[in-house]
Amino acid sequence: MNAIDEIKKMKEDFRLAKTPEALAEMDKRMADLVASKTETERKELAEAFVSDGKSTLKAARELSEYVSIKRQIDEISDIVSLSYISRHYFNKSRHWLYHRLKGTLVNGKIMRFSDEERQQLSDALADIGRKIQKTAKSIA
Repeated sequence: MNAIDEIKKMKEDFRLAKTPEALAEMDKRMADLVASKTETERKELAEAFVSDGKSTLKAARELSEYVSIKRQIDEISDIVSLSYISRHYFNKSRHWLYHRLKGTLVNGKIMRFSDEERQQLSDALADIGRKIQKTAKSIA
């Protein structure tokens, strides 16, 4: 088993450890694993650990961003037609927008907004806001 696979296995076992005893056992296993390695293998293990940590951090940031966008859109979804936004601002179906808002798995890939699409969504909402303000002012 290579260093990356060892780290992934340990990470999964750690995730499943729920009790203080299980966590203590994980600490011991990690110490034993490191102690059993040569200096070169320890460096490879450390590099794999850092690489996996960076991947995990990136995934956590993406998830946090997704949850933030979804939460914000949920607050206005009864007010603003998401179907209208998808058709008029993205020239896409409402399903396309809903897949990105829900993080749906399509063809093995989680659907998310690209940076450009996120900016386009922001611009669309700002445009709708301006239209609502203009209408409100013309009524008053």
